[in-house]
Amino acid sequence: MSAYSSLFKAISANAILPKDIPIYTPTYQWTSYFQFFGFRNTRQLKNVGRASHFTLFPNDPCLNSQIIWFRIKNEPLPQDLSCFSKLRSLIELPLILRENQLAVWELVELSKL
Repeated sequence: MSAYSSLFKAISANAILPKDIPIYTPTYQWTSYFQFFGFRNTRQLKNVGRASHFTLFPNDPCLNSQIIWFRIKNEPLPQDLSCFSKLRSLIELPLILRENQLAVWELVELSKL
């Protein structure tokens, strides 16, 4: 849990997430963490990861002009996000556990403009 807490402290410290842009994550766990840490507009992307109560009433991300996507760095975009033509990396977040880097996650802004 401390590795995840550190990651969210880094997100909060950078204050880079606009409150009015929805955040999409690939899994139930990440959606829960974001919401627990105060990012209430976080949603799980349907058709990525396992279905959960967050995907019972799916929200089509393409109805928005821009979103924030949380992903492993340089991972290809899921098909459900192909409606967005521009990608801008906001922050890279190393996930470190016991001094070992497990992965590098990033928050990217996707937009149609």
